[in-house]
Amino acid sequence: MDLTLTTLEAVTPRAVRVAATRLLKAPADTLELEGARRAGSRTPTIARTRGPILISQLDVSDAGTRPSPAP
Repeated sequence: MDLTLTTLEAVTPRAVRVAATRLLKAPADTLELEGARRAGSRTPTIARTRGPILISQLDVSDAGTRPSPAP
């Protein structure tokens, strides 16, 4: 995407008109990240247990985990 000649015009306080943007074939695939930074990773886990000893120790296990980073 070539933004060299692109113009941005405020139409309303919540809308912008974008003009003259061109889509050109690039020699290689690219990915542009603006204002992005790694904030950590999350892994959803689904588990089930019926063991009474394990269930009684869940609070001890949970105390050793770290909270997720703020978004």
